[in-house]
Amino acid sequence: MGAVADRATTTIQHVKDYIGINGTDHDALLTILLNAAKSDADDFLGNDFEDDEGVELDIPAKVERWLLKEVARDWENKPAGLKSENHSALGPVTWAERDYAGLWSRWEPRI
Repeated sequence: MGAVADRATTTIQHVKDYIGINGTDHDALLTILLNAAKSDADDFLGNDFEDDEGVELDIPAKVERWLLKEVARDWENKPAGLKSENHSALGPVTWAERDYAGLWSRWEPRI
């Protein structure tokens, strides 16, 4: 796992509050979407979020916010205008181009 997946503090409850969902009916899907967003952030950033001495730093608020926005985007786009879907336990699901602009900052993405 990466730093975002391991140390981000964004929870399913944060996601539900952000999107405006009550109850637990959608928790399994939201968990999948949040975990995928964390993995996407780690893959894109390739950053351990450690200082020069290897001490772990908090995941920046900008990244935590991106996680919320990314899950909300996936949630809102799931029923309308699907570009592709191949489900069977959530195989490739692509709804639209990913927007990584919210992750750009002083962290250099791994390219």
